[in-house]
Amino acid sequence: MELFVNGESIGKKKTEDHFFYFDVKNEKESSIVAIAGDCRDESVIRKVEEMNQDYILKEKNAVLNWFDVTEMEGRFSLNDKLGDIIKTFKGKIWFAKLFLILAKKQSGPKDKSKDKGAKKKKSGGANMDSGVMQMISDFTVLRFTSMLGMRNIMFTKDELLKLNVQLNKIRKPKNK
Repeated sequence: MELFVNGESIGKKKTEDHFFYFDVKNEKESSIVAIAGDCRDESVIRKVEEMNQDYILKEKNAVLNWFDVTEMEGRFSLNDKLGDIIKTFKGKIWFAKLFLILAKKQSGPKDKSKDKGAKKKKSGGANMDSGVMQMISDFTVLRFTSMLGMRNIMFTKDELLKLNVQLNKIRKPKNK
């Protein structure tokens, strides 16, 4: 692949993983053209003094890309099914900790109202009977946590990545 900035080549690179990295000075306005074989892509970047806030993502819920999730050979990750995770002893412990996090998120912040007559919000409860467990066992952790948004239980990207780090420490059972 060769990269051109304002008509001038800044280099050619080859890679196995299809990701190319070039250092491009961001000065005034630059026309960028990438050419690889018969493929061509063009873009224009413009240096600004102040960032346009309309282009900055204001994260409400977690947005994870496939490359954000670290997967290790023989270890669990957010992309594994809950049912597979809880088949292991350490996976059951991890799930119990997740359940505690869910209970805390579901109960919301503590009511600091001094008015003793104020009504407190009741949680919907988190019942995990065998039917629910059977249903969610086929969900990946990511799918499960995203579905919790329907109950207003949200995870940030950092929280999900921390869960993934914990899962990466749990070995998958060896196939016999």
